[in-house]
Amino acid sequence: MDPASAVAAIAANPANFTELVAQLQDADNDRRKAAESVFDALKEQPDLCLTCLVQTLRTCASTEARLFCGVMIRKVIYYRSDSDIKAPVLWDKCSAPVQGGTKQALLEAVVQEPDRNVASKVCAAVSDLANLIYNKGGWPELMPTLLQMLTSNQQPQIANGLSVLADVASYLTEHLKPQLQEFVNMLVSFLGCGNNDVTVSAANAATAFIEAFEEPAARSVLSPLVQPMLAVLGQLLSKGDEDEARSVLEMFIVLAESSARFLRPHLIPLVDAMMRVAGAGDKLEPTTRQLAVEFLVTLCEAREQSPGMMRKVPNLARSLFELIMTFLLDIEVRGGGELYDPGQEYLDRLALSLGGKAVSEAAAGLLGAWIADPAWQKRAAVFICLAQIAEGCTKVMSTPAYLSQLANMCVMGLGDADPHVRWAACQALGQMCTDLGPELQAAHHAVLLPALMRIMEDFNRPRVQAHACAAIVNFSEGVESEVLPPYLDALILQLLNLLQHGARLVQEGALTALASVADSSQDLFKKYYDTVMPLLMHILTSANAKEHRLMRAKALECISLVGMAVGKDKFRGDARTVMAYMQGVQAAGMDPDDPLASYMLQIRRSAAALLPSLLRCCISAAEAGVPGASPAAVSEFLAAAWGPLLEALRKEPEGDIQAVQLDSIGEIVEMVDKSMLGGEAIGAAFKVFDSVLEKADKRRAERASRRATEDFDAEEAEAIEAENELEEELFDQVGTVVGAFLKKFGDDVLPLVENLLMTRYGAMLTDKSRSPEERRIAICLLDDLLENSPAGMAKHFNNVLPMLLDASRSDHADLRQCAVYGLGVMAAKGPVEAFRPHAPAVAELMAGIIRAPDAKSEDNDMATDNAVAALGRVLAHHAEALGPDGGAGLATLWLSMLPLKVDAVEATAMHEQLVHMCEAQDGRIVPHAAKVAAVFAEVLGGGKTYVAGPVGLRMAQLLTRLQGAVPAEAIQSVLSSFSPKQQASYSAYMAGSVPE
Repeated sequence: MDPASAVAAIAANPANFTELVAQLQDADNDRRKAAESVFDALKEQPDLCLTCLVQTLRTCASTEARLFCGVMIRKVIYYRSDSDIKAPVLWDKCSAPVQGGTKQALLEAVVQEPDRNVASKVCAAVSDLANLIYNKGGWPELMPTLLQMLTSNQQPQIANGLSVLADVASYLTEHLKPQLQEFVNMLVSFLGCGNNDVTVSAANAATAFIEAFEEPAARSVLSPLVQPMLAVLGQLLSKGDEDEARSVLEMFIVLAESSARFLRPHLIPLVDAMMRVAGAGDKLEPTTRQLAVEFLVTLCEAREQSPGMMRKVPNLARSLFELIMTFLLDIEVRGGGELYDPGQEYLDRLALSLGGKAVSEAAAGLLGAWIADPAWQKRAAVFICLAQIAEGCTKVMSTPAYLSQLANMCVMGLGDADPHVRWAACQALGQMCTDLGPELQAAHHAVLLPALMRIMEDFNRPRVQAHACAAIVNFSEGVESEVLPPYLDALILQLLNLLQHGARLVQEGALTALASVADSSQDLFKKYYDTVMPLLMHILTSANAKEHRLMRAKALECISLVGMAVGKDKFRGDARTVMAYMQGVQAAGMDPDDPLASYMLQIRRSAAALLPSLLRCCISAAEAGVPGASPAAVSEFLAAAWGPLLEALRKEPEGDIQAVQLDSIGEIVEMVDKSMLGGEAIGAAFKVFDSVLEKADKRRAERASRRATEDFDAEEAEAIEAENELEEELFDQVGTVVGAFLKKFGDDVLPLVENLLMTRYGAMLTDKSRSPEERRIAICLLDDLLENSPAGMAKHFNNVLPMLLDASRSDHADLRQCAVYGLGVMAAKGPVEAFRPHAPAVAELMAGIIRAPDAKSEDNDMATDNAVAALGRVLAHHAEALGPDGGAGLATLWLSMLPLKVDAVEATAMHEQLVHMCEAQDGRIVPHAAKVAAVFAEVLGGGKTYVAGPVGLRMAQLLTRLQGAVPAEAIQSVLSSFSPKQQASYSAYMAGSVPE
């Protein structure tokens, strides 16, 4: 029977609907799908559909049918066709008699339904319908019915009434508020009644009320609910009813997340009770104990609501830390028990929330005892703990004494007789290199690296070998350049040995480690390239079996990083082979679960960092005419990578990975031709930038609100400052990428940049409470706009100039540096008539910065170099505004500060300007020939550091002419201080060639 005929049959005889309900639950797919088509058609007749569901709910003897109808009523009242999402929901299409009958039937069912499961579905349906119609005056009978149920002597009715009350509390607060005290009194009574169904339902309703009513006055009325809820938890545990007890624990966790400050007056009894539950050992199930710790840790994390609150609970940090450490003992030879993984997570969260000082003090005694314990579980737990708490304890653990202690502990663990402990020591060392590096590696590489390499030799323990490789990855990332070179021969030999002879797990780890070492070594890796690359290419092209696909993907990652390290000239030949291989693989098609495919799309830290390198390989291959490589192929690769990269940035929660993603976007923009990024792709990028910064703004506002709470303390203030700095870095990184877009696209992206400036950076410029660093970030973005968008310069000149003048007077050197740089840009590129009236004031402001007694101090030297450059640009472009002599005195001051050496970019620009002025016989410079000659000699001795090669040759020609016109000692005094390298650079220029 077709759906229309079936619906007609139901309309003729509603009893046929019961048969349809049975078919909708049929295990046979074909019969069930046919029934679903009929039900979809039935929903197009709202009165008939809802009437059938309600009648079946109220009259059918089958519990399964009633349960199904209870569920479906909830769904169909909100139903609307997918083809018309703006249409009214099904309930609004029903006639008034059907609506009235449905409401009455549901209230009767919630009172009379005998089956507990069916009743719970009816309660949910009542709550959903109330949400839809109550505030429109559509269900005046609801509250009287609920009150009647709550005042009855029937415990099922009471439980059902409480269930509905809990569900409607969040959207009926205004209706409930006048009777709030009465409801609280009822709830207190129900919490103490002793019947599990009622007490748990009352606890659920109490939780809902506490969440719904946020006003202090209402919270005061609700406060007496906490102790009875805690008593219910105790009673359930005493009865051995852990399932229900876990439900109540989850309610407390909800309150810890949403209403931590509300719990503050009850903190001591709550903490004591939860500590007893968490520490009950075998008397309680692991999941129950875990939930108790979850509550405590969640309270520790509630810094937005009540910062510092948990640190004030006596002895909490030590007691909770020691309790969580026992979770790490829930481990056997073949893996962890139910508490092991949660224990690791809780240690991490505890350190981040309570702070490094509290947790490190709590850890000291226990870790010292356990590292010497005969039980391997305790020794291993020490290192797992260190791995988990290092991030939260970074400030405390980064002191030289602490680093030395940690290094010694790791060496001890790496040499432990038990492989579990050695594995855990690898875990600790790797994580601490990330969280405490590069200081840890710099200070203790001499003991740490040899210890790691020793355990790589044990082929009987492949898991430990592989984890040692993972630790090498962490060790290498961000390590200072001078640390690795002495170990490279031995380390690379060891990794190649693992690649050739290790188990697959070890080979995969060795590939990642080799990639990281190459990335850290850069040019030094050229020595090993001819040995390493053939092996990597062999793995890439031969590891085709399904079980080897991950290894193939890791080989591609390693090849890419090795290629980046040694440079395109060394890598060019193999890059063509790699590109041809990849194109062949893509042409042949890949399984969706092939790691090579996901590697191409998965954009987190390493993948994001590799994208520019892969794109560069594409471009190099196209330029070299590699078969199959072309500009079109480059565009195709970029199109495939751009969207996933932006989406990954939008979703990424980790700031350090966002930084890598932003760097990659910036590199790609700088690298590709303008035609490869169209308006849609650029607009998508700016939309993601706005989204990322919007989230950061919200986090900033949340942190600001924490300062007003009663438990705010110095440690919390320090934590907020650290969090603010991370957010500032994010704004800085986005600003840098936006600058790359401006450099590439200029006026074409001006509207997008203006929108971002207005919505996300504007407050940094105008809000006086913002930090100097925030102002610096915003002004850097303004500088990029002024420098690269002529239309932006003209449009915003009058608004920006006062901001830069004000910031140029700041005591904050970095802010001052960005501001004076911007003034120099305005002098050189701004509308001449607009800048001219301000030229004398800007020049004098720059002169004041230059003449300051501490102008050349380490803190101020960068800002001073930029002020010198800004003054130079005023002298070059607005001489007529500086008086009859063109500012000769200011020119003398400018020349006296040359050569510049701190800011190499500005140095190059100013030294070229000096060459130009000399070639033009500028009257402001001519009287100072001896000083000019000395500057030229010093600059030429620096090779290409402070002057572009061709400009250096012009400078040398000028110096040759000056040699006969100035005292010999003017030049000789400079040459006498030269090192051999400086002398060689100087001689090359003077001989007419650019030094290497």
